[in-house]
Amino acid sequence: MVLPDREINAIKAVHSDWLEHELAGNAEGVLELCTEDAIWLPADGSILKGKAEIRRWLGEPGPPIKELRVDEPQIAGSGSFAYKFSTYSTSYLSSGSSELTRVAGTHLWILHKGQAGAWRVVLATWTSTSSEGAV
Repeated sequence: MVLPDREINAIKAVHSDWLEHELAGNAEGVLELCTEDAIWLPADGSILKGKAEIRRWLGEPGPPIKELRVDEPQIAGSGSFAYKFSTYSTSYLSSGSSELTRVAGTHLWILHKGQAGAWRVVLATWTSTSSEGAV
């Protein structure tokens, strides 16, 4: 079953808000877009369960993101569940370096539409298929 356009647009708005928060270094803003029991499966192999554990993992702000590119997300689902996937490319300044580092890969979200009608990320996972210095 295909999600109606209004639901796809609502999920695209969550994605847009996430990117805005990520670019601003606003971890709390990103976490607001997740369910309380969200699970993150980072590229490094950790399994993070719940906002408290994700918040600890995020810790101090990382290096500032200088550029974040995401291909047009693919979104599908049925009823109150959906998934979104895409490729991404992120460039940032490594600690103590003046050269940009670029990481690229794929990401996948599973989302749930709660009783209040808002879509939230239940599971987020990503890969890192390449990493380059000096972009």
